[in-house]
Amino acid sequence: MSAQAEDRSKLLLVEAINKLDLPTLQKVFKDMCTASEDFSQQATQRLLIPGSAVKRTASESGSQEDVASSKKQKQEDASTARSRYEPCENCKQVFDVTINTETSCRYHDGQLELDEEAFPDDDETGVEKCAPDGFIWDCCEKNCNDKGCVVEEHVVAKPPPPLKLFGIKKSVPEIIEIEDDDDDEEEEEEEEEDESE
Repeated sequence: MSAQAEDRSKLLLVEAINKLDLPTLQKVFKDMCTASEDFSQQATQRLLIPGSAVKRTASESGSQEDVASSKKQKQEDASTARSRYEPCENCKQVFDVTINTETSCRYHDGQLELDEEAFPDDDETGVEKCAPDGFIWDCCEKNCNDKGCVVEEHVVAKPPPPLKLFGIKKSVPEIIEIEDDDDDEEEEEEEEEDESE
């Protein structure tokens, strides 16, 4: 294949990828990981990181001293490998955990409120998405579309809690014998026959 044809092919591939919706892209990516060991290894190198590669805040790490041996560190890294990209609890953006700085995350710490000057005759409109200019943040009184007023490191979103089935604890079910009504009727009939004889 000529260099020109190869470049055209790459452009078409990028264009095709850009047209995919997320579920389709995820399915294609997973299928490629399954079909090709080389592709799977490349994806692992790009999407997973050892636990030690995660930037830690002072409160998470305690001491900055590293006293572990490199062999022990490698074992811990293998057992604590994690996703390189995580959603942020505050700004809801996906971020690279290896380059999380004190100014990476911007978000509003409050709630959207109706800007009464924008809608003087309406009490509750519920049109935050239709008319964002008519809403302000109660934390900073800025317009709905303004950048966040809180600037800090990203915080990895907590996974949802495990589902509980109506608050019922798992336990071994108790076996309850249920008498069959038909058996009772047959026994009563037999008793009546015995009495009549």
